[in-house]
Amino acid sequence: MNILLCGEGVTDVGERGEYDVKLGDYIWNEGSIPVIIRRILQEHAATENSTGNIHFICYTVADIAREMRPKHSAGQRKRFANGKKIENSANKHHEGHTDVAAGLIRRAKSDGKAFDIVGMFKDTDRETGASNTPHEAQKKHDSTKQEILNGFEFEEVPLEKCFVAIPIRILENWLLSDSAAIAAVNQKGSTPHITDYPHPETLWGKEEPGTNHPKILLAKELKKCKCGNQSHVDKCLVIAENANLDRYKQKCPSFSEFYSDLLQAAQSYLSNS
Repeated sequence: MNILLCGEGVTDVGERGEYDVKLGDYIWNEGSIPVIIRRILQEHAATENSTGNIHFICYTVADIAREMRPKHSAGQRKRFANGKKIENSANKHHEGHTDVAAGLIRRAKSDGKAFDIVGMFKDTDRETGASNTPHEAQKKHDSTKQEILNGFEFEEVPLEKCFVAIPIRILENWLLSDSAAIAAVNQKGSTPHITDYPHPETLWGKEEPGTNHPKILLAKELKKCKCGNQSHVDKCLVIAENANLDRYKQKCPSFSEFYSDLLQAAQSYLSNS
């Protein structure tokens, strides 16, 4: 199964590594999201062969920037599942993240990359501050997801083959869902006591010491772990590899939504032996 995936950077989707002559392509160093996707699909596969050949075709938003300008006629650019129209001027972009999602499909096609399902990871991530209420974050989450799906549909990708991974806040909210997975980062001595966050999806604040901003809280918990010179990205990979995904679903409705959407998109492949 070939999975076309776009994310924001090294922690979530990963980064391009060295060129592999035998492969004829660059090696992709996976981030937390491909690790989680693979775990979900393997858990629900009918047989080992169903997901034995999962291949990710990954891009970051920066990678597809050159494909983000609309290249269709005004007539072509009117079709939207929800009835919205894109700006008719060729100098204007699609609404919000629609342009990014459409650019991802165009970039994959221009690179000759065939795919079976397509997904995008995006933090809801807004400016920190008290005005960013849970209600506002949920509205932003929902509109961002719809914009991405609009972009996929605009490039004529069947929506049943699409999924979107969007935390209500940011990736770190999800990663704070399982204290045992964070403790797994520890490599020396006794297991550290990691704080259990009952409702990690609601955590927010200014990104500065002493606040409830998820990045601040995750960094605080990771400081309790003895792990040598391990990079932050590698620590997040350990968390993703050890996470109790049922706990993620229970604590984070947005993760549960992504989980279900992914299984729906991959349904036909999971059932094949």
